[in-house]
Amino acid sequence: MYGIQRLASMVLGVATLIGSSAAHAVFEPNGLYGIGGIGWGWLENSQLQRTIPDGLQLTVNLDSKEEFLFRFGLGTLFSDLIGAEFRYYQFNTVSTHELIPGTYDTIRLRTTPYYFDLNMLIRAAFSPTLSGFVTIGPGYAKIQRSYTLTNLDYAIIKNNKDKDSSGFGVAGSIGLQYEFSPLWGLRLEAAGIKGTSQNDVKMGSVTGNIVINIL
Repeated sequence: MYGIQRLASMVLGVATLIGSSAAHAVFEPNGLYGIGGIGWGWLENSQLQRTIPDGLQLTVNLDSKEEFLFRFGLGTLFSDLIGAEFRYYQFNTVSTHELIPGTYDTIRLRTTPYYFDLNMLIRAAFSPTLSGFVTIGPGYAKIQRSYTLTNLDYAIIKNNKDKDSSGFGVAGSIGLQYEFSPLWGLRLEAAGIKGTSQNDVKMGSVTGNIVINIL
């Protein structure tokens, strides 16, 4: 009988501790938190048209390339509703092979996209532990490109870094965050950036993230 009472007391104590933690799980304003996550991203309107050696015109279409990415960032809350975040997104390198018309030469194009942004965050708490949020602000995107030209024997004819696409744009995101304790939580987020009229780069992503309260 004593053992059952002791077990019940332990279970009640653990439940009380978990409930107390959940009830006070919201990140405090004026603190600093870190974000890290992985997911999938894609490009839009990323057609490349270049003059390669011998004056040949080559067009490579990189639209809707879905690739693995990772991201990290820092954020702070100025109040329960308003905050700011800085985020960096690094996409996996995309490789595309094209046979040059009228030859046996092959060009391999490697593309590495990334972008970062500084956004205002607006959040709404659905419960002490669950909140939704949207972010919007300026961002900078860049697509680094290089190509390798090979012949029929796979001998390298030319290895060159191509012109990058880069520029500023408007970035934003929407997501949900669940906080397990005052120290950490999990976040699901859909984000993207759209370039200006001079820079037509468009990128999007869906990521799962861990959020850790630093200060």
